[in-house]
Amino acid sequence: MRQKPLYWAQQSVGIATEQDELKAPLWVAIQEWNEVECGQLRLHWDSASENRVHLRSPADWKYSQNVLAMTTQVYFGNPHIYRNATIEVNQKNHLWTFVDYKNVLLHELGHVLGLEHSDNLLAVMHPNGQLGDEERFLLEEDRNAYCELHPLNDQILERQVLPGTSSCSQILPLSTVWGDACLICGLLMAFCFRKNRSRLRTF
Repeated sequence: MRQKPLYWAQQSVGIATEQDELKAPLWVAIQEWNEVECGQLRLHWDSASENRVHLRSPADWKYSQNVLAMTTQVYFGNPHIYRNATIEVNQKNHLWTFVDYKNVLLHELGHVLGLEHSDNLLAVMHPNGQLGDEERFLLEEDRNAYCELHPLNDQILERQVLPGTSSCSQILPLSTVWGDACLICGLLMAFCFRKNRSRLRTF
């Protein structure tokens, strides 16, 4: 029986944004993940969803200015069930292009789906990148990771919490997106927060 510490209880996760400049690249990124046929979890546009993508001005950005984007996932229960996810994009003082937004959102949606970072330099889920990169597309490694996590005919009831992950009190450091990512769990109204941050890398 496979074990998953965190999962979405539904088979289609809604997400949306109010920012006009993010709508088209977000839709393209959603469609690219949905074209992976071997996995069952899907993303869809839902303007009423709690899952949101926000564009933050430098004045409203709470993190380091080297961080391009931050994905925060709230989860609860045992097994741990995702409640909602928020992607924040740092507007910075740079001119973002459609490709910049699409690359970052494709990566951040991977985190929303539960994926972690890859060591493959060309993979969407690789932790290094910068504004002005060429357009990224899902590689076989990205698709395989997604399908391994959300295979067709998967049964939610078969999922169990891994030993040692049943409490909201552990901190698990992960590798460095588009930067550093870490799993931050804190007891707050019975909810925990998983954060993945995407950083600008200067080559």
